[in-house]
Amino acid sequence: MKKSVLFLAFFVFFTIDSFSQKDFTFCYGSISVTMFGGGNAEMVRYNSSGSIVSRVTGTFDLYGVGNPTEVLKIQFQGNEYRYDLIRDGYGNPSKIFDNQGREYNLCKTSKSSSNNNYEPPTKEQYKNAINPNFIIGKYITVGKIVVAEENFSDEMDWKTAKEFCSKLGEGWRLPTKEELWILCLNSEKIGGFNDDRHYWSSTEYDTNKGSAWMAQTGFGLGMFPGNKSKLYYVRAVRSFYKTEETTGSAFIIGKPITIGNLLVAENDFPKGMKWDDAKKACTALGEGWRLPSKDELDILYKNRNKIGVFTNNNYWSSTEIDQIKAWRQWFQWGLQADLNKADSAYVRAVRTI
Repeated sequence: MKKSVLFLAFFVFFTIDSFSQKDFTFCYGSISVTMFGGGNAEMVRYNSSGSIVSRVTGTFDLYGVGNPTEVLKIQFQGNEYRYDLIRDGYGNPSKIFDNQGREYNLCKTSKSSSNNNYEPPTKEQYKNAINPNFIIGKYITVGKIVVAEENFSDEMDWKTAKEFCSKLGEGWRLPTKEELWILCLNSEKIGGFNDDRHYWSSTEYDTNKGSAWMAQTGFGLGMFPGNKSKLYYVRAVRSFYKTEETTGSAFIIGKPITIGNLLVAENDFPKGMKWDDAKKACTALGEGWRLPSKDELDILYKNRNKIGVFTNNNYWSSTEIDQIKAWRQWFQWGLQADLNKADSAYVRAVRTI
């Protein structure tokens, strides 16, 4: 559900000039993108009735012409989108895929580059773009958060984002600021996020309610206030229905991940705890589970993307400094420092293989 539609890469023949011979339009959900001769592109957004909501012009470039898979790069309003283009046996654009392997459809071939010959998506296409079964899919569990498998197909303002998430039913909603940050930190494990794009949270930023927190994924990872009228991406979440689902040893251990000679529990404990409580909680899991040492905790940090489901908080190690303090590690930047044992930090259990 990415800006997918841009993938109209299709038009490229074997040279950019070939675009002057034929224009191509690809559609996904409520968006259509057309490539015109001369390297120009145009993206159109529709509402559910088929009326045009917005129209943006841009440019495109094609790389690797003649290869089995060519790379199409489209720029709209300073943002670049990359897609893979595959041609048929006659050299015509045949299939377009985004970086998640999703395939997009050629919805119409225009006879000219007039701005008026667009076909809006059908009602069925639009329904599919917000179909709960499609959005939720095979949802992913991250700590205490259940995450929908897919983004919504289009960017939307904050109010619409909240409404669309609630329409999924069964407690689905827009994530809070803290939940969205956890999603971004675990985006590789969750999958389906658009690189270096903005996503809405449900947490309002200011007292006049004109803005809310949003997060940027990828290289520019961070959280910022955004005007509620701006259009950003949306990933829905819900909480566990039963608290025992996040407290039992079966949930904490889950499907352990092997890192060297360490077996790492799949999930954190559901909340932070004091150092003494952290050691007891890990031991209570049985079968040799324990709090990681200072060096082991650093191994977990360096492999955090492979292990997944970490937050950007402090995590306890078992290594003491003295009777009052122990080593902890901050999982946003990897900093190790002392922390009072009476303070609270997150806990991930390990055991030696």
